[in-house]
Amino acid sequence: MSEAERYLLDKNYEVDKKNDRLFLKKEDLNPGLINKELVFQGFEVSHISEENKSLENIFLELTGGIK
Repeated sequence: MSEAERYLLDKNYEVDKKNDRLFLKKEDLNPGLINKELVFQGFEVSHISEENKSLENIFLELTGGIK
């Protein structure tokens, strides 16, 4: 587990790690604030972005087609 991942988990973020990338799962995250917090703590952030769900994925989640 990386130090950045441990830091985010300690801050109660739900973190998934895939191919050396950290993904945060939570509604209403503020990427700018998370970036500022990580940099302030001394972590190097090379990229940060939001991923929006497609209408199809929202429909499948609502109808039980995807978990």
